[in-house]
Amino acid sequence: MGKLDRKSFDVAVDGLRKKSKLSEITWTKYYELCHWQNVLLHENLLKHNSKLVDGIISETIIIADGIKASKVSTFLDKFGTWDRSLQSFEHLGMNVRFLRAKLQRLKNLISKSEHELYMLMCQKAQMEHARLEEMKALEMKLLELKDALKSSDLVEKLKRKIESHELKFQEELDTS
Repeated sequence: MGKLDRKSFDVAVDGLRKKSKLSEITWTKYYELCHWQNVLLHENLLKHNSKLVDGIISETIIIADGIKASKVSTFLDKFGTWDRSLQSFEHLGMNVRFLRAKLQRLKNLISKSEHELYMLMCQKAQMEHARLEEMKALEMKLLELKDALKSSDLVEKLKRKIESHELKFQEELDTS
């Protein structure tokens, strides 16, 4: 097939559209997907009844729109469901391998990001652990200094007591 333009698409799906209950918006979105891949995605589905084909086309559009609009959290929630649905459509003959490949690429990107985030969190935890160890060491030094200060205070008190006793002793000597 050459380049898939709207006119050739409309001619190719005319019979299917006449039996279809899909909206014009859905057909336009479906054309955009077919145009993007330059192929009629449903080509191998035609042996199935029109309701099934409508349902698969509609659900494919919903999934494609969901993928485009998803954020990481919603993507992770929906990935398995989307992939299983697309795999089922593929088994029935719908050409959706490109969407499944896109899902896998996105999942791989998320996995890589999660790994990098995990590594960053490990580095941060190691740095935090080192900081805590350093704080413990500083706390121990502070306690040692406080003990030393108490000892020096005790020595000072003893010196003052000795000096006081020496003064009293001297005074006693001087008075006799």
